[in-house]
Amino acid sequence: MDHSGLSMRGNMRPRALRWYLAALCLGLTLPLLAFNGITTYYYATAEKSRLERDVRSLNENVLLALDREVAAEAAQLRALASSAAIWNGELDTFRREAAELARIQDGQSQFMLTTPKGEIIFDTRAPAAGAHQMAPPALQEQLADFGDLSHAAKVSKLVEGPTYAESAIFIAVEALTDRGERYLLLGRVPLPRLQRLIQEQGVGASHYASIVDEGGRILARSADSEKYAGRKIPGFDDLPDGTGTWNVVNPAGVKVVGLLNRSTLSPLSVTSGVAESALHAPLRTSLLLLLTFGLAMVALAGVLAWFATRAAADALRRVAHAASELGRGQVVAAPITAVREANTIGEAIAAASSSLHEQADALANSKHELEQRVALRTRELAEKSAQLETTLDQMDQGLLVIGADGRVIIYNRRLLELLSMPEPFLATHPLVTEILDFQRPRGEAERDDPSSAQPSQPQTDITMTTVHEHELANGTVLEVRTVPLADGGLVHTYTDVTMRKHAELHLRHLARHDPLTDLPNRTLLRERLGEAIAEATGDGQMRAVMCIDLDRFKAVNDEHGHQAGDAVLRRVAVRLSGLLLEGDTVGRSGGDEFILIHRVQSPEHCTAFALSIINEISLPYRIRGKTFTIGASIGIAFIPADGMTIDTLLEKADQALYAAKHDGGNHLRIFNAQVPAATHAAA
Repeated sequence: MDHSGLSMRGNMRPRALRWYLAALCLGLTLPLLAFNGITTYYYATAEKSRLERDVRSLNENVLLALDREVAAEAAQLRALASSAAIWNGELDTFRREAAELARIQDGQSQFMLTTPKGEIIFDTRAPAAGAHQMAPPALQEQLADFGDLSHAAKVSKLVEGPTYAESAIFIAVEALTDRGERYLLLGRVPLPRLQRLIQEQGVGASHYASIVDEGGRILARSADSEKYAGRKIPGFDDLPDGTGTWNVVNPAGVKVVGLLNRSTLSPLSVTSGVAESALHAPLRTSLLLLLTFGLAMVALAGVLAWFATRAAADALRRVAHAASELGRGQVVAAPITAVREANTIGEAIAAASSSLHEQADALANSKHELEQRVALRTRELAEKSAQLETTLDQMDQGLLVIGADGRVIIYNRRLLELLSMPEPFLATHPLVTEILDFQRPRGEAERDDPSSAQPSQPQTDITMTTVHEHELANGTVLEVRTVPLADGGLVHTYTDVTMRKHAELHLRHLARHDPLTDLPNRTLLRERLGEAIAEATGDGQMRAVMCIDLDRFKAVNDEHGHQAGDAVLRRVAVRLSGLLLEGDTVGRSGGDEFILIHRVQSPEHCTAFALSIINEISLPYRIRGKTFTIGASIGIAFIPADGMTIDTLLEKADQALYAAKHDGGNHLRIFNAQVPAATHAAA
């Protein structure tokens, strides 16, 4: 047998062996370097994605906070604009209400009442002597552009002041008087408040956020807001749709990757960004670490190869000789060399079988343990699924989840109860269109119901929650809240707000009606009287304002108590309501006094009608086994003969009532002496 090849290998030169070991070490190092490079790349990419998500999250948080701020200010202005003082033209009273509201809040709030042309009626932060001046020219131009404010509030552009703290934006709503006069009620939002709003969202060191007006000018900024307020955001005009991302150099001279989104409640926008250097810093750092690690590994491989060569060459010759002997079928002992690894080769061969058997046993045990864990996890998931289903069915709200394909994914039992849908129908996971076909015959599929909205494309930008009230055919009022999902699906929650809506209607009714008699109170009477004045101006027909005061009513309270007096007042209210003609109004103005607004056919007919009221009220009242007898005195003023304002007419009717009471009661008096009238009720 020719062993020349084996002899050649056994006599391998140390220099060749050095290069072989160096190449081997390098070959073993390269996969490690590749793995480290891939890990580094994914780490840097993940860090970059995290920073970009932080930008989107910051933009969303600031935008939501801005919308809440604008909505709250607008709601406050609408509530203030609905005051009875402004409706009645009582501007001094309205100014005091506005000033008190500003004081109750943070003490820095400011309200202004102006004409549409910009004339200041009052300013809560200026003395009364400062009224009837003109607003700043920049604000005047915007007021002229606001147009109709009857349905929505408007937000101005930046109105710059002499200092940063004085610069602001204004939110405007419409305020009307009963004479049809139109004013604009403005709420001032100073720029420092907007800066605090941004800072409350927690802006990172390398991140930036700004609030800008519709022209792109900076209103507030996360840092150096006072320095950059009023400057235009670079690249704003490159985004005509009001939303998107772009690379710009911000006002501070830092190159940033930015995101801009426009508010849905106002013309304001929010920009946020991260410094480009911070965005690429993880990759640069990772590459530097990778290069350092690679050089160290190559150097280490070279050193190890050099020092290992000498011992390895001798060990290689011995192992080659032993292998040659083994190849000839000889039994050889394990060679003893200076290289420990060579000494263990023989021992490793003998122990291989035993090791493989042990590994097989360990693998079987691991498989059994894994199967047990899978079974346990399966039971846990089944229990959690059952708990989730129980939780959904115990919710007080109806839940409906629609997938991106338009099909029902999840629903709960409360939804079936609220929408009166059979469970077998929803269990088939129908399409949205099939749900609408089911609801339409019952008249419950309104066009603006969010449940009829089709799923959209996957959401990559910020989405907004919408709320809609939907009244069912049975009178139930549902509040439907719709939240878009990132994959294009929708989540609807249905809350029964019927009791709340009824309570709101009842409270509005109580605010304008007398709680004892349920007749219109003084507030509603003044509104009806204002309407009567307007109608008399339009059709030229005369109206009468009657002040009715009960005679001998005090004796009922003194002798029989207030419960009896209240019962008599309720009976009087019923009798007065029964006497009303079409277009008439009667209400209780306080105590035992009533106001009646009557459409007059003729002065004589009006006098006869008033006498019939006195006669009706004078009839006995049988209450709880007791009989009460009272009377009534009436004072009458005419529209337009005796005046065309609410206070004037009430004052003259009251003067006429005073004269009727002076005549001894059970009388009527007309303020205008030229109108013939009886002065005493029929017996």
